[in-house]
Amino acid sequence: IAWTLSIAAQWALIVALLIYAYDLEGALGVGLLGLARTLPTLVGVPLATSLGDRQSRIRVLIGIYLTALASAVVAAVGLAMDAGLLAIMAIAAVNAIATAAIRPLQNAIIPGLARSPEELVAANVASSTGEGIGLLVGPALGGLLLVFGTPVVAAAGAVGMALATVAVTQIRPDRRVRART
Repeated sequence: IAWTLSIAAQWALIVALLIYAYDLEGALGVGLLGLARTLPTLVGVPLATSLGDRQSRIRVLIGIYLTALASAVVAAVGLAMDAGLLAIMAIAAVNAIATAAIRPLQNAIIPGLARSPEELVAANVASSTGEGIGLLVGPALGGLLLVFGTPVVAAAGAVGMALATVAVTQIRPDRRVRART
């Protein structure tokens, strides 16, 4: 549930950011936003996910979700206040690092939560299905909400990430696997 919500929220926010960047600087703004979302993840994601090797992976995952949530909220406020492209690019970079770090941490946690090979397969199927649903719903909802403006779309993304964060805090490993997660 958390993964599906985070994917949908992430893509709704991306729609808002791309439209905002286009409105400010046209195709150049969209390209710059793309770079701002991509380049920092090359360093940020390995650093963020390596924390899961030294601390509780679930706690690190919750921290990553909280970072994604905070950056989504700041993005919504930034869009509402007509922040400049550089500010939006910085916010987008933080959000991109956080949202990109979710999957590797999640993938490291899932085997420790599964009590059987069948549960692991089911978890992987559910994760892939949830990702597909999020990839469909997020941009579609973002596109529909554009009628109300990019700040509303970003706020919807922030609400989705808040719900995803609440969902991920509900992970309770079985005592038999607690030491591995």
